[in-house]
Formats: sequence, C-alpha cells, structure tokens
Amino acid sequence: MIKITERLRKYFFSKYKKMCLSSKIAELRNELLQNCKYAIGRLEAAERMVTYIVSTNQMTTITSSPTPSVTDSPIQFSQMSVSKPGDATSYKITDELLNIFMILTHGVLIQEWEHFLNDVLVEGVIHYLRGYDLDPDFKLHLKNLKPGTEVSEIRKKLSAEVKKSHWGYKNLFDHSRKLFKVQETKLFEEMQKHVQVRHVFQHNRGEIREEDLIAIGMSENAPDRCFSVLDDKGQMRKYKKGETILLSNPEIQKLLEIIEKYSQAFQTQAEKAKPITE
Repeated sequence: MIKITERLRKYFFSKYKKMCLSSKIAELRNELLQNCKYAIGRLEAAERMVTYIVSTNQMTTITSSPTPSVTDSPIQFSQMSVSKPGDATSYKITDELLNIFMILTHGVLIQEWEHFLNDVLVEGVIHYLRGYDLDPDFKLHLKNLKPGTEVSEIRKKLSAEVKKSHWGYKNLFDHSRKLFKVQETKLFEEMQKHVQVRHVFQHNRGEIREEDLIAIGMSENAPDRCFSVLDDKGQMRKYKKGETILLSNPEIQKLLEIIEKYSQAFQTQAEKAKPITE
C-alpha cells in the first residue's frame, strides 16, 4: 500500500501543477455559506408571505399534515382554505406554517454541511496523494484510477468511492475531522445536536426519543437530559424526552454561525497543511 501511495504521489506531481489546498477548501466553504444563506433568505421571504396572508385573512387553515419530514415538498397554497376575519385559528396556523418552513430550512443547512464534508474529504485525499501533510485513517479502493486520468475524473471517482465507503454521516464527519486534524470540541457538540435534531424531525416528527438523547451524549445518569434550543426571543428552552422541539429563527441563525466557524476550522487546517514531498 505504501508503494502504491508513493507511485500515486509521483503521478500527481509529475503530470499536474500543484493546486493550493487552502484555496480549494476556501472555494468549497464559500459555496457552502452561499447556499446556506440563500436557504435562510427563502425562509425569511416565506415568513413575510405567511404573515401577510394571515394578517389579511386570506388563507388560514391547512388540509395537509402540519409537521412534514425535511424531505417533504414545500406546502402549496392550494392546500389552504379561507377563514373568517379575526379567527383565533389564524395565529395557530401562522405558527404551524412558520415551523414547517423552519424545519425545511434547518434540514437544508444540515444537508449542505454534509455536501461540504464530502467534498472536503475528497479534496483532502487528492492532496494527501500529492504529498500534503494530512492524516487519513480510512481505506479507499483506487483500482479505477489509471494513468492519464484527468484530475476532474479522479475527483468524481473518489467522490463516488467516498459515498460508497462511508455509509453514514458519523463516519463522514469523523474521517473528515481526522484527515484535516480539526479539533473543535464545542463546535463538534453543537453540530452533533443539530444533526440529531434533523433526525428527530425525519424519523419522529420532532418528538424526542431516548436514542436521540443518547446520540448527543446524554447518558441515563446525566443531570439535565434535554435538547437546548433557542426560542423566538433568543432565550434558551430545554426539551426533554417525549416533548416536541420547536425551531426558531435564532436557532437557525445559530446553526449558520456554527457552520461558518466549523468550516473556517477546516480552512485554517488546510492553510497549515504543507506538501511533505516535492
């Protein structure tokens, strides 16, 4: 395996100009943040639209399920009906609609983060083969790489192999962090919480289960077993087993902040990684 790696390194160095790893990670990071901010922009637009519709008493009741999976399609206006002016239901429907949009937006942000990790891992492997001081702790089958293969094609094959080799987010996250030697304990815990929040909505309509608490490191003997989530006023609210999580704009903005800081940690490590083979 060592001989094969060395031959691959020579192959990369002899045929192609060096690409700056930090520049590539910066490019991926910019794409990640742009997509996340676009999703949040759509959420804000949806909030304004729903508030206007309800305030003018045009549409206030929903005929579909009020708590969709993050993979569901956005609700259509044809699924709503008109209520009478001043109907108290309008306030309830406003909250339900906004919660739907927040669940979907939260899921999009986590999905974009996973795409970023996949791309980061692929770029890390490519630059490791080119001699960069990175630390892979996993195996990839590279039998499809042949002399003369274009770098763009190599990226596609590596990306496909990564997706085939890592069956879950946990492995992808672990291998990416280890490859780039990223050590951010607090950010790691926060991201783990948000990933699990997405799972709660995907698999149990937002209601917390025992396995969800265990997944974020809350043992049975933990003194405060709960998910801590910001409410609409930016105040921390705790959700225990059996309770249904309500997402808010402050919590989604917090997730964006975590993604910004964590992706910056990858970029910083990429800037530190130098070629060890010339």
